[in-house]
Formats: sequence, C-alpha cells, structure tokens
Amino acid sequence: MQALMIWLFALIGAAVLVGLCRLSGWFYWLTIPVSLLWLIQIVGVCMIVVQNSAVCGKHGLGYILQNVCVGVIPFVTMVVYGYYDFRHRRVP
Repeated sequence: MQALMIWLFALIGAAVLVGLCRLSGWFYWLTIPVSLLWLIQIVGVCMIVVQNSAVCGKHGLGYILQNVCVGVIPFVTMVVYGYYDFRHRRVP
C-alpha cells in the first residue's frame, strides 16, 4: 500500500507541475528546479541506502529501483512537456 501512495504522490506532483506550466510560461522557472531537486534528493537517498548494505539487504534492489523511478517521474514529465510546449507553442 505504501508503494501505491508513493507512486500516486509522484504522479499527482508531476501533474501539478505541468498544470502550473500550462497556466503561465513563467512557472518553468519554478517547476524545473523543483523537479530537479526532487530527482537529486530521491536518487541521493537511494545511493546512501545502497552504500549501507544492511538496509539494502533488508529492502532489496526492487525497493531502490522503485524509488529511483519515482524520483525520475517529475523531471522527465517536465522535460517532455517543456519540449512539447516550446516546440508547438503558437505565438499570437
């Protein structure tokens, strides 16, 4: 159940970041650093867990890979949406 909550939080967070960017292009200056910091924090914590072999053996590799994937979701979402937005933006 906790894994489902983590995935839902990441997906809702990514949707909120994209929604802010749809409101105004100026929100890119806020959402890209937030998603990048989210990625760095999750991956950094996972690397600390990997270095601690007792915790890694307790949770397993699947737990660590899941957390890395969850950390990547907002950043990849912002990159894909930013590419789409700037590529297909129509200037009035």
